[in-house]
Amino acid sequence: MVKKIRIPAILLMGILALSCKQNAIFYAISQEVEPVDPKIAGMPTNIVKLGDIVYVASRFSGKILKYSGGAWSDLDQQPGGKILELAATANNLYALAGDPGSAVVSRYDGAAWQTLTADGNLQVIYAAEEYVFAGAMSGSSFDILYAKDDENSLTSLKTGTKLLKGAAFLNDVYYLATSGDGILTFRDGSIQDDPVGIKDKESAKIIVTGIITVKDTVVAVSRGDILYGPVDGKFTAASGGVVFTGGLGLWENDDASVKLLLLGIQGGSSSTSHGYREIVLNADGTLITTLNADGTSTTNTTLNNPGGEKSTITNVDKYNSSLRRHPVIGFLQAPDKILFASTTKDGLWAYRNEVWNAEQ
Repeated sequence: MVKKIRIPAILLMGILALSCKQNAIFYAISQEVEPVDPKIAGMPTNIVKLGDIVYVASRFSGKILKYSGGAWSDLDQQPGGKILELAATANNLYALAGDPGSAVVSRYDGAAWQTLTADGNLQVIYAAEEYVFAGAMSGSSFDILYAKDDENSLTSLKTGTKLLKGAAFLNDVYYLATSGDGILTFRDGSIQDDPVGIKDKESAKIIVTGIITVKDTVVAVSRGDILYGPVDGKFTAASGGVVFTGGLGLWENDDASVKLLLLGIQGGSSSTSHGYREIVLNADGTLITTLNADGTSTTNTTLNNPGGEKSTITNVDKYNSSLRRHPVIGFLQAPDKILFASTTKDGLWAYRNEVWNAEQ
């Protein structure tokens, strides 16, 4: 006679739970994305768009690439020297190129490159609407220079400030992000000496890492806060609870029914959890604002992990095994809806066929 063995219910539940957990682990492993070598390696420049063409380069390479019609190719004419950074106004492509310490800014109108005259040790360039802005090292501080699209020289705009970290345009005003002097404003050829006020913050000391125009609002990030406005001349700060890299971008799905603001993040020095977060926007691309009973309003700055109901991705496990392992410092969605992301040292990535991987 075979003796029946009775397994206590609590032990049986534990076995089942362990089995389910193991199955989930095995499934996650099965979803891991095999990495490929990036076409644009190392740390990419800013990803910029002019018309229907996307431009990017690997920093310190001598070649700018363009993305058009679903394919990459070399730009017909190169500015010469090492490519340090790219920027694009509404009309022209700009490159900061040469050796660090002696780099120059050149403008490309689609036919030829023209070097802009400038004084100073140029470090970075950004552009918005019809102006290009440059940050130049000056002793222990930095200067900001600027030029309009039809001008051939960079003119001093502000001296003795912090490093320029980005530019945005809204309602005839240019907003310039700095790494330690908050957000400055430029209008009609002159700059406001004092930074834009930020509620409950000492705005002059805020280290801004990135800035973008989101429809009718300017959104910026410091290392840990989301800044948005201006309302009555001031920005509002909302804690993000993460460390922002400064990478910001806008994304929409194929039928434009879902629109998101993307924000690059970085984990600790020993962390493998990086990637980005998503803020859901209204259908018209504006930030979601709710009117409260007391007459005040609340703006939604909730950070969602990719993979929710409204998201750039469809498979969380594939994201976790790929782009989430890398700090993201820039985004751009091409006209064909392909989303590109720059990483700090692992090249340019793209979201294709519902998978993040290095762009080839």
